[in-house]
Amino acid sequence: MLIGKAGVGKTSLALYLCTKYGYNFVCNDKTVISVRNNEAVVIASTLQTHIRVGIINELFLEFKHHLDEKILKKLGLLAYRAQ
Repeated sequence: MLIGKAGVGKTSLALYLCTKYGYNFVCNDKTVISVRNNEAVVIASTLQTHIRVGIINELFLEFKHHLDEKILKKLGLLAYRAQ
C-alpha cells in the first residue's frame, strides 16, 4: 500500500512497479480492507486511475499509443508531418 499526499507520485510508482517488475495493481485511491484469517483482504476498491501526461514521457513510453495526436505532439513524442 502506498500512502501520501496528492501529486507526489503514488500512482506513477505503482504503475512503474507493475510494468517493470510484475507487481499487481489491486486498487487506487478508495479502498476498504478487512482482515480474514490473519490476512489483509481488499473488500472494495476503485481501479480507475489517472496519470499525468508528462510522466508518460519520463517512465511509460509504452502507453503513448493511448494518447491522442495533439498530446503526443505537445510532448514531442510524435514528429510533425511536413506539409
